[in-house]
Formats: sequence, structure tokens, C-alpha cells
Amino acid sequence: MRSIVSCVMLYVAAVPTMVWAELPTLGRLFYTPQERQILNQGKALGALPVAPEPQVLAIWIDGYVNRTSSRSTLWLNGRAVPFGVQYGQVTAIGVDPTNNQVRLHWYGQLLQGKPGQQINAVAIP
Repeated sequence: MRSIVSCVMLYVAAVPTMVWAELPTLGRLFYTPQERQILNQGKALGALPVAPEPQVLAIWIDGYVNRTSSRSTLWLNGRAVPFGVQYGQVTAIGVDPTNNQVRLHWYGQLLQGKPGQQINAVAIP
């Protein structure tokens, strides 16, 4: 009984090895030498133009303070940013008093959000 089990185990272990030995060699990145040569010629000619990566804006509006005697302040991502001053690529424009929304300018887009909100926008500069 043990000899039958041993023979079966030996056969099961040997079959994948025999099948693997019959496979053609894989080569670099699974390409044939001719395909690799074509790829290398393409690299020598120069890369194709690639579209610019879209920039993603994810910014938290933490809050704002409206002052009558001095410049009002907005908190973006935990930093104090005076209105009218550029923070990275974002410029704080002001607050709409009717709906309590903060207005931001980013790459030609007007973004609005309330304190406590996260604004997500995508732009291709």
C-alpha cells in the first residue's frame, strides 16, 4: 500500500517538471528577440508624447474668521491663509455671506465649499 502511495506521489511531482521542461524559454519580459528589437528601436527614436498628468486638489476647509478691522483669514489644511493670498496654487477669494460658502480660485476654476468640507477637483494645467 505504501509503495503505491509513494509511486503516485513521485508521478505527481514529476509531471509538472516534465511539462515545464518542454515550455519554450520565456526571454526578457515574455517577448521574442524580434519583438524586443522592435521595442528597442522605438526607444531609440524617442518616446511618444505623453499627456500631462492631471493635478488633483484635495483640500480641507477648516474654517474662517471675518474681521472688520483687518484682513480676514481662512484655514486650509490646517494653515492660516489670508483672503487674497495664494496658498500653493489656490487663492482664497472670499466668503459668500448668503450661504456661508468659501470661494477659492484654482487653475481658472471657481471652487466653493463650506467649513468642514473637503474639496476635490481635477485640472490639467
